[in-house]
Amino acid sequence: MKKLLTLIFLSSSLAARAYWTPIDVSIFSPAELPPCNDAVYGLRVNVPYGRTSSMYGIDAGCAQHVRGSAGGIECGGCNFVTGRFAGIQVAFGSNFAVKELDGLQVGFYNCCRGESNGLQVGLVNWTYDMSGFQIGLVNFIWNSPLVCFPIVNAPF
Repeated sequence: MKKLLTLIFLSSSLAARAYWTPIDVSIFSPAELPPCNDAVYGLRVNVPYGRTSSMYGIDAGCAQHVRGSAGGIECGGCNFVTGRFAGIQVAFGSNFAVKELDGLQVGFYNCCRGESNGLQVGLVNWTYDMSGFQIGLVNFIWNSPLVCFPIVNAPF
């Protein structure tokens, strides 16, 4: 038990000096521990909403907001990444990757305003440029000869 407490103390003191943290718990931003300016490399739990500068690991809760880049697994009601996202986003509602998506988005509405490299599966899928496939009721790839197509769409 002493070794575990020592390890937790050392990791938290290193995290404070390096401006990153292995664990983030948020009730509603800015009511979160540690503050939302710290990057998270590990586990982040948001009930109902959390915001951080960057996230690498597992991000779970009702609504996640990452102001920079993120990677790993995001699972919740709404996932929003302002920068580049690499990994898997699963949402009961919407997934957003503003700059670039490398991986998989599964949700009611999936959106990438930049380039999508991978797969989007949902009722409505929207991206500017695509290297991969979209599976859904309505699929948009704006930088493609076939901009909108139902069921399956890819940059032909």
